[in-house]
Amino acid sequence: MAGWCAILAAPIAFLSFFLGPIAYQWDFEAMFDPARGIAHPTVDASTVKWGWMLDILGYYWLLLPASVVLTDLASRTRPMHAQLAARAGYGYMLTGSIGAAILAGTTDLFDVYAQGDEVSRIATVVVYKAVFGIVYAGLWNTLSMSLLAVWLWMAGRHLHKAHQPLGLFAMVLGVCSALDVLGLVLGIEIVSMLGLFAYLFLFPVWSAWLGTWMLRGLVTSTQIHP
Repeated sequence: MAGWCAILAAPIAFLSFFLGPIAYQWDFEAMFDPARGIAHPTVDASTVKWGWMLDILGYYWLLLPASVVLTDLASRTRPMHAQLAARAGYGYMLTGSIGAAILAGTTDLFDVYAQGDEVSRIATVVVYKAVFGIVYAGLWNTLSMSLLAVWLWMAGRHLHKAHQPLGLFAMVLGVCSALDVLGLVLGIEIVSMLGLFAYLFLFPVWSAWLGTWMLRGLVTSTQIHP
């Protein structure tokens, strides 16, 4: 189950990401600019909502079974290290999915904006920008990505002993996640965007690779050494 869920997460994650530009007619700037996004003349709010809902599955909760398996394997040699990594992973999934759920719930504001007068539109933009900022800069790119960096780095160290390329890939993704947080905190947008897009495109690849490895029966108690 862990293997299949991890593999299934990859196409769902990619689909959730590309539903954004599809909803905005391939206007990528509208995806990250809430004022531009909500005022986009041809935006499809239902597609935006489905993107956030699938994001919950693809980037977060379908990785839970694999995380449990990795924790169990690592616990046989380094239990405290494994439990710390697991809590970081669960925290990443919880905070990240909460953020996506909040944004999915705000898509009703698109209709409010489209049907409102000038005053109500200004108020709607202010509300949407505030919520988007809380999720994007707070829950996601600060808290959730920090937890992801810890989880991937620590999990990658254990995986490295059983499957060196897969473990190294996880550790590199952990560094990319940390770069996203660091760039945001320091106000260096290029660093933050580099880390963010590396995560968005490479994390599903790692997930599918991890799931394939598990399905092939390569995860055994004899492969994780102290």
